[in-house]
Amino acid sequence: MNKISSQDRKALIRLASTMPVGSDARRAILAGLSKTSGIEEQYLAILAKAADKHLGRHMPRSHGFSKIRNGETTNYFDEGMMARGLTLSAKGGKMTATLEWAPEFNDFMEEQMFYEDPPEPVTERLTGDVERDISTLKEMLR
Repeated sequence: MNKISSQDRKALIRLASTMPVGSDARRAILAGLSKTSGIEEQYLAILAKAADKHLGRHMPRSHGFSKIRNGETTNYFDEGMMARGLTLSAKGGKMTATLEWAPEFNDFMEEQMFYEDPPEPVTERLTGDVERDISTLKEMLR
């Protein structure tokens, strides 16, 4: 894989930031940069901080996102008898958010009584636009 200089990278990032969100040219630039820099993980770190701030207001029992490890970060929400885990992932060139039923070990038997068939995980693709992605996360947590 070809390396690009930090000056060229900065110039490409500046150029992409002037383009409309979701445009093919912007996506092409960001996809090329992501192959050389881990830009998805950088974006997830930014999104996780924003999500902690915004989702904490709506979900008071949020534990906050952990640090990114292996391209993933997870936040757990306690909701009475059910705990849910929201995982942000940047793997394989895709950024996704997955919401899963996540019982705590001590509460598993009690929760099992109410949720014999735990809900299926829900996965949504992230766009790279913080405002849109925060809205997506809020919808997933409803």
